[in-house]
Amino acid sequence: MSTLIHTRRKHAPTQVESNLTSMIDVVFLLIVFFVLVSQVVSREAEPLDLPEVPDAAAAVAGEESRLVVNVLSDVDQPGVGLRAMVLGQPFSIDTEGCQLLTKRVAVDLEQQPDLAIHLRADREVHFEWIQPILDALRSASARVDGAEAKVHLVLLDSAS
Repeated sequence: MSTLIHTRRKHAPTQVESNLTSMIDVVFLLIVFFVLVSQVVSREAEPLDLPEVPDAAAAVAGEESRLVVNVLSDVDQPGVGLRAMVLGQPFSIDTEGCQLLTKRVAVDLEQQPDLAIHLRADREVHFEWIQPILDALRSASARVDGAEAKVHLVLLDSAS
């Protein structure tokens, strides 16, 4: 009879380790990105009750470079426009305020001629308070290239 000799080798237990450093770096970069983006979006959009359009024929705003002009209403007097806001900078809706708005927008249009202007107004604001803002935007674009700027009116889509 032959005898088989089994020799058993003892293997050291294998340890599985994972290096999470790169994954943690990516997570932190994503967090920083979303914090910065949320600050930019909240800076240009004032809280407004935008008018609804049931059958909008216009296209949804794209990601082109834009300047957002918000027309805020007076909470004490419904329908009265209180002021216009551009990137947190207030402009009164009177002759002096509209002249300052014209200069401000003209500077932006000189730096970026293809800049789109988005006009947002609360649904309570009457058109008589929006008209001076439109005139100011028109005169700002005439200063730059002689043609009137295209102002995109921002409305609330009924599907959203």
